Amino acid sequence: MVALRQFPTRAQSSFKAVETMEELIASDVDAIHWIDPPERAKAQYLQDVGGGAYIYKLHDAVFYPDKSLPPYFGKKVDIDFLKGPENLWFRSMHVSLLLTGDGAIFSDSFGRNSFVPYLLCDDKSQETSAVVLPEVLEEFSEESFFCELFNTHFGHVLIDMPGRYWPLALQNASRFAKMQFFGDGPGGVSSIFDDVIAACGLQTQQLTFVQKPTKFAELYVPSRIAPLRGFNGPRFNALVDVIGKSLMPNSSTNFERKVFLSRSRLKRGMRSLCSETEIFVEDLFVRRGFEIFHPQELQFSQQIALAREAKWLAGLVGSQMHLAVFTKAQLPKMFRICPSFHTWSPDSAIMNSLGGSLDNFIASDFGQIDSAEINLPKYQQSWDISPDDLQKLEQQIDRWLAT
Repeated sequence: MVALRQFPTRAQSSFKAVETMEELIASDVDAIHWIDPPERAKAQYLQDVGGGAYIYKLHDAVFYPDKSLPPYFGKKVDIDFLKGPENLWFRSMHVSLLLTGDGAIFSDSFGRNSFVPYLLCDDKSQETSAVVLPEVLEEFSEESFFCELFNTHFGHVLIDMPGRYWPLALQNASRFAKMQFFGDGPGGVSSIFDDVIAACGLQTQQLTFVQKPTKFAELYVPSRIAPLRGFNGPRFNALVDVIGKSLMPNSSTNFERKVFLSRSRLKRGMRSLCSETEIFVEDLFVRRGFEIFHPQELQFSQQIALAREAKWLAGLVGSQMHLAVFTKAQLPKMFRICPSFHTWSPDSAIMNSLGGSLDNFIASDFGQIDSAEINLPKYQQSWDISPDDLQKLEQQIDRWLAT
């Protein structure tokens, strides 16, 4: 029985740096190949969202998916070196473990939780609970690709899951496209998931949901580049372009549309703003030349088409706004309406990478919670906009359109 902090963490400098993809493929030791240089200096931890595009090749690495680990993450750990008096609950959910061949923690495996490597390694963090790692039950001798996450949720398919798939958009990606892709996740069935996988040039039989501790003779691990992690950039955008062209080959060249993506017809627990108020809000935008669409009622290719052609994209905060990744307008503009308790930030990373801008209207908490929603997470509960805020909203929309 050991504590996680007793595992060493391999510094990036310990990996052999190779200049070309061919050298990476030929390497018989753990190596790293930089596709793009980092944007900032690397710390001792490998987890570095937005620090450039790179691919590791690991030998004899062992992957422990979260469901294979015992639920030992139950201790509250102070992280006073972060802003504010925040605490993080350790949980086994989405905290998988990847060990290199020499038994060190490969902290890039924690793409779903960027705090974990720091908590494991920083002197200021407290000791974590001890754990007995389960026995390795599967082994793969073929070249394998670590994609980390399979997720069929609409928003995660757009801005989270593809975070490690970006090498498929490289010119010399044919070797990767033939490999078996390994990851963890909730699984399930989703037509959008299937569409994205196919658009990446993969077949569903190439995907393996890892449920048991698994050892890989040769495992390629790309850096995670995804808006959900606060950064996407050209490599992620190139992959999204490949997906968009595959799913919508005959697209329009009109990139001046004004589009409002509505949530007013979503079921309870997903709607957020009460439907009567959102219909009133929709009318504010209709009077300013916007078209109103309900994405869940459209085919995925139609959703991509709307986002691709939108110069002005507006709506409530929510997954539908992540369709902006497909926007092809020059200097696109997004307008989001958010309650004060839910100002989700990935859309900012999307717009920044496209050279666009994001305007948030933050509405004060207002209105009564429906008794049927009292046990839902707060961000899923219905909320309302006060009459005063509605007047301010109209003024802010006009300022946004004028800039």
